[in-house]
Amino acid sequence: MIFERFSKYPLILLFILIAIIVGFTGRSPAYAIEEETDRPKIGLALGGGGALGLAHIGVLKWLEENRIPVDYLAGTSMGGLVGGCYAMGMSPDHIEEFMLQIHWDRVFAPVPPYDSLDFRRKEDRIDYPFGTELGLKDGSINLPNGLSVHEIGLLLSRLTFPYATIDSFDELPIPYRCVAADIKRSEAVTISDGSLAEAMRATMAIPGVFTPVEWRDRLLVDGGILNNLPADVVQGMGADFTIAVNLFGGDVAPKIKGLSKILLNTIDTITIDNTRRSAKLANVEITPNSEGLTPVSWEVVVEFVERGYQAAAAEEDRLKAYALDETSWENYLRQRREKLRTKLPIPQALEITGTSGANPDIIKERLNKYLGKPLNLKKLEHDLNDLLGSGLYEGLRYGYKLADNGVPTLIIIAIEKKYGPPFLNFGFLLNVDGMNADHLDINALCRITSFNPFGLGSELRTDIGIGTEFEFSSELYKPFFPKKWFIAPSLFVNQTNSSLYEGNLKTTDYQILNAGASFDLGYIFNKYSEARWGYTLSYQEPRIKIGPELPGDLEGEIRATNFKWTYSSADGGLLDSKGLYCQLKFTNYHSGPEIDSLNQGEIKINWTQPVGRRDTILSHFSAGTSLGDTAPVLQQFCLGGPLRLGTYYTDQLRGSNYLLANIGYLKYLRRLPLAGKVYFGTWLEYGGVFEDWSEPELKTNLTMGFLSPTVFGPVFLGASYGEGDNPFFNIMIGKIF
Repeated sequence: MIFERFSKYPLILLFILIAIIVGFTGRSPAYAIEEETDRPKIGLALGGGGALGLAHIGVLKWLEENRIPVDYLAGTSMGGLVGGCYAMGMSPDHIEEFMLQIHWDRVFAPVPPYDSLDFRRKEDRIDYPFGTELGLKDGSINLPNGLSVHEIGLLLSRLTFPYATIDSFDELPIPYRCVAADIKRSEAVTISDGSLAEAMRATMAIPGVFTPVEWRDRLLVDGGILNNLPADVVQGMGADFTIAVNLFGGDVAPKIKGLSKILLNTIDTITIDNTRRSAKLANVEITPNSEGLTPVSWEVVVEFVERGYQAAAAEEDRLKAYALDETSWENYLRQRREKLRTKLPIPQALEITGTSGANPDIIKERLNKYLGKPLNLKKLEHDLNDLLGSGLYEGLRYGYKLADNGVPTLIIIAIEKKYGPPFLNFGFLLNVDGMNADHLDINALCRITSFNPFGLGSELRTDIGIGTEFEFSSELYKPFFPKKWFIAPSLFVNQTNSSLYEGNLKTTDYQILNAGASFDLGYIFNKYSEARWGYTLSYQEPRIKIGPELPGDLEGEIRATNFKWTYSSADGGLLDSKGLYCQLKFTNYHSGPEIDSLNQGEIKINWTQPVGRRDTILSHFSAGTSLGDTAPVLQQFCLGGPLRLGTYYTDQLRGSNYLLANIGYLKYLRRLPLAGKVYFGTWLEYGGVFEDWSEPELKTNLTMGFLSPTVFGPVFLGASYGEGDNPFFNIMIGKIF
């Protein structure tokens, strides 16, 4: 009856019949790769486990070599990253090469990379190398939610950019899902659409390490705490046969001593428990051997890949039954290639999200040059790194969309720091000469930086230091037209300790109180270099603690003009960088106690050069001159102390001129949890302090010791041998040169 009514409309009848056929043969929510032959659809679940997840690459290699297809793919954490790469069409060899090129130290760094910082933020990093920045927003001290997300954000933006406009992850060459945990609702979340980069970031957002991801009124972190091995997810996608790669096949480490290890093992227990339950859902469980390796062994990619390959090979008997013949395999690969996207779009518009005020205009001004031409992602990321260097953002990443009017649009997602400004940096200085409490300096430092207090681009920077010495200074930095010029008035008061020696005998301990104001006119050349011209008016007062009075009447007012030029091309921190740091200073004292006319110049150069993959050459040169004048005691140059002729006490050697050169070779030893990389260094030191350049008194020292860029700043522990009377054991934290 119904068909009779539609018989007059054959096309409508045809469409109804097609709909009925499709309805009865409809598939699961995820669309698998269609093939001519009917076969079981294979789902692959890749578990999380940090660096252990690099073994997934080896599993994928073995599956491809044996022509075993993957129709559905789901991953958690590192499994989500490797799985996402494979789902987008990257070959296992390509994924391995990609992982080898990642600078994992930068990905997991607590702060943005040094080379991305603008000049003033570079100064912050040098003066306050302590890794954690706090915020003073809304009158309370606030902690950041995790490590810098900028590097991982750029990495994922680059990976996923060709697929930025897909509506569903089913549109990838292999249908894909990743799992995160919603800490607002305490439930696992399977992500199947939206931003692929954001989804992969969410599944890798290790709690307490990376900041959580805000996604559709959810707050997402690493899915490993609730579903570390998503075998159930690939089954829900439609898999008939499930392969699960379990990175936690063994027991939790039995040696559980100390609070930190108990907490870590508690987290591991939660993760491993849900992993074991999920593994029972799989038809085949592949368990790579991780003996001798850890979730942070990022440097041994090739070893992980080999172990993953061997683990898959161990399940050959059960997996081979699902291998395709050569013709079917080529057909499978062809259908994957048809969904592959490699072409980059040409954006015609720019959209900025995540920030407000003047910031979007500043970002657009920098990035408008990318419109109307093929994108160069390397240059785009370089500009985003420079924008990050302002210190206002946790990270910036990019994406792409077709606007409602069809215009191809480049999207920049800025992630503002929610805990500030103002921002608070901490520092710690410790210097012990000869393991002697009489030669101990210990100081706690902090810097408070407020942004835009007197107009766009202005900063109010205040430094406070307390301990065996005291420091307070506050500088207003105000750029003006053109923006590279600035003025910087400042106020300061400080109290420092020093001593006089006759040979190796200390004769006098004294303090110097210095207070005053200065006004600088400066020019920022670029993020590497700055020049300043200034005038300083101050008052100095020496206070004797032990011993006779200092020679001359040294209390009084000082007037001086000065010039300082600083250049820093280093691309990283003190020990993991390549580059040059140079500072040139000139001071003309117009008047002061025991000063009729005094001109002084000083140069400091640090040069760092990596050797191989791990070792480093670290060299230093500095020199100062009074240009033929005789400097009074409080204006003399000083040497002595660790890495400044270490067989002498700090400031033991004094004079109107000085010269110091040292070169060191740092041999990488290992990595420690709080210390990071640990090096054993050997330095040759050569220099001296003297009154006449024609008769320099130069000395030679040899220093050996351990050096590590810890969370408290560089730490040095070593001994010096040379022309001083005794070998000195030295400890230094905070600043090396």
